[in-house]
Amino acid sequence: QQSDYAYADLAIRTWWQALASQPKTMLRERMVLMWSNHFVVEAQKVYYPQMLFNYLDYFRQHPWGNFKQMVKDITIMPAMLIYLDGIYSYGSRPNENYARELMELFTLGVTDKAGNPNYTEADIQEIAKALTGWTIDYPASAPNVMPAKYDITRHDSRLKSPFGATKKNYGLASSGVVQDDVIDLLFDQKGDALAWYICSKLYQNFVYHDVTGGVEQGIITQMAQTFKNSNWELKPVLAQLLKSEHFFDEANIGASIKGPIDYMTMMMRSLDQPINALQAGTLYYYGVAGGQSLLDPPNVKGWPGYRSWISTTTLPGRNNYFAGPLINSSITGSGGDGYGNLYTGFNITDAMLTTWAKQFSNYGGKFADFLNEIAQFLCATIPSQKALNERVIGKLPTNYYEWPTLSDSDKIPSLRTIVGQIMLLGEYQLS
Repeated sequence: QQSDYAYADLAIRTWWQALASQPKTMLRERMVLMWSNHFVVEAQKVYYPQMLFNYLDYFRQHPWGNFKQMVKDITIMPAMLIYLDGIYSYGSRPNENYARELMELFTLGVTDKAGNPNYTEADIQEIAKALTGWTIDYPASAPNVMPAKYDITRHDSRLKSPFGATKKNYGLASSGVVQDDVIDLLFDQKGDALAWYICSKLYQNFVYHDVTGGVEQGIITQMAQTFKNSNWELKPVLAQLLKSEHFFDEANIGASIKGPIDYMTMMMRSLDQPINALQAGTLYYYGVAGGQSLLDPPNVKGWPGYRSWISTTTLPGRNNYFAGPLINSSITGSGGDGYGNLYTGFNITDAMLTTWAKQFSNYGGKFADFLNEIAQFLCATIPSQKALNERVIGKLPTNYYEWPTLSDSDKIPSLRTIVGQIMLLGEYQLS
């Protein structure tokens, strides 16, 4: 059974990697990756692949739904109940782990944008009491697989006063017991701080990591107002950001650094390479080598991202696993699914590369124009001419001078060098 669980757990991760490569679902999968790195759980602790599957599937079903409902649902999801010890939280002994992370990481942040504390230790204790009573129905009949279950005998029924509110027997309305919902109270009492915090997370995910500047804070403040006015619906906020002039401002293009999953996925998309299940397994293992193991972030805070993705270990790994092998036509397979199938790599043939290159208008024209066109397509920001001269042109076969007159087959060595060397540039690491 342990082996079956381990193989199923791996299958979920590789399936996730394969979905991320599909153009029609890439925004959804970007949100799945974001939410799973926001409401963090770790496979090593949750253990049950059924719970992990349901957890990820929830984000796929509701990637831009109502955030308040998302918080309520995540609070009692079996994966979260195990990860932050909700199943060990009794009326006589409330566990504070989830209550603390609910405010510190999931909804408010430690302080507001002015530096004032968003909550107190007393608030944590009171919310922990309100959330007691939830456990997991392990032997539940199909199709319900290990669902959450409310046991009123495990609930702390004492009157509580989170955030100094009127003392009541707060709990979760989803328990089926008539109670004042503690999540509703959180949103009512701390709506301004919550809106700004979540909108700053969305901004960091789609635009730039640093939100301390005046322009950034102004944009986030506008988003936060929309968030509150829409009664915590995410879609209007995302539309406001992704359709804004600010989002398309050149200053914000290439302001982020690709994580390993983004790096690999975007590379395959750029080269028109579809990803099947066995190839996705290879990408999963390379992601682990790059520091991003799906379903196993480093801790409850998730992957910090941004500059942490690039180090003296991870950058050479990217080059050795992808850019370098690409020059020589193939990316090697790595690992297997546990059921006798080895994960496969990517064999980018001469014909495939030629078909891809012919999509560019300057394929048969001047070499300098063709090189700049590919560099502009592959990189978020256009590399300098100095970088192209040193890292690309200086490594080309000498016949590139005759580019317009070369046959397709004669262009292949230069094509492989161009693509592989551009992917070594710093500009290619940006998104």
